Formats: sequence, structure tokens, C-alpha cells
Amino acid sequence: MIRMFIKNHFTYPLHGKKLIWKDKLRIFCDGGQPKWHWRPRIRKSHYDPYWAMWGFAVYWLGREINFSFGYDINGLYGRG
Repeated sequence: MIRMFIKNHFTYPLHGKKLIWKDKLRIFCDGGQPKWHWRPRIRKSHYDPYWAMWGFAVYWLGREINFSFGYDINGLYGRG
């Protein structure tokens, strides 16, 4: 019951949304549906020299929230 309440009022509305979208900071929610975890799980940080960006992902309450830092020098995410 609590799980369905959280899904309906917290995780479903975040599906595929851009939460923060600035030049050097991007936080966005995935469009998929990872496994449900009550405690947040963090995927290792990564760096890509081609885009000069680094970031990590947090899996929590059935969502993957991605954090990306740095300037997008080669148009990975584009403007939006």
C-alpha cells in the first residue's frame, strides 16, 4: 500500500523528466523502471573526456536519477 502511494505520487510523475537543466549541472530522471529499492543505491561516477562531463546515477524508489556535471562541449544532451 505504501509502495503504491509512493509510485503514484512520487516516482511516476518523474518519468523522463528534466529536474535541473543548467549549463554545468543536469539532473534528470530516466524513462525506464529499475528495481525497487527502499535505500538509495549509487552507480559509480564516470568521466568521458569527449564530452568533458562526469556524473553518477542514483537508483531509489523505482527510479534512476542521473547527475551530470561539466560543459557539454560536443552536444551530447543538446539544448532543451
